[in-house]
Amino acid sequence: MQFEMLRAHQRFLPLIGRRQRRQFDEEPPVADIDIVLSREAEFVIRNALSTSSQHSGPLFGRQTGRTLTLAYAATHGYRASDDPLSLDPQYLLGLSDAYHQVTGGLDWVGHWVVAEGGGLPSPRAALHWYELALQRHLVTTQYPLVLAGWRDSHLSLFACTVGENEDCQWVPARFVSTPEEPHVQ
Repeated sequence: MQFEMLRAHQRFLPLIGRRQRRQFDEEPPVADIDIVLSREAEFVIRNALSTSSQHSGPLFGRQTGRTLTLAYAATHGYRASDDPLSLDPQYLLGLSDAYHQVTGGLDWVGHWVVAEGGGLPSPRAALHWYELALQRHLVTTQYPLVLAGWRDSHLSLFACTVGENEDCQWVPARFVSTPEEPHVQ
């Protein structure tokens, strides 16, 4: 029997055995990000933006070729921590299993961050977030760091992945709406 190991399983569970290859194992680096936020995910990010503190959490979606589609955002977990990039492994494992089973294969595919004050971070602050996320292996060539903030009273997002020499590689991100769910622009 083979068990499909999701990204959270690989990171937090000491599992041994035959590993089923995942689609992500074969995919090229992300070059494009489609953001299809559910109302719930949009609520999580907007709620984080309404506070004065820093927040972050995992993103769930799927990769097709060089395009990553983000569908859900979550908070970083139940355990209180002053570190906005901390993750609660049990919380993340539960979310990963639930989203994967209920939505037909979604996985933890990135991490989102809201800077203090809710505005879009300056380029220097964005690079600082990138370096922190890189140290914790939250951003790779396939798993982006998505920074959220207000710009002209609109929710705005931009993303980066790991480029050559571990430099920050900015990736085009765009909101994509589905007919049944209106989304921000």
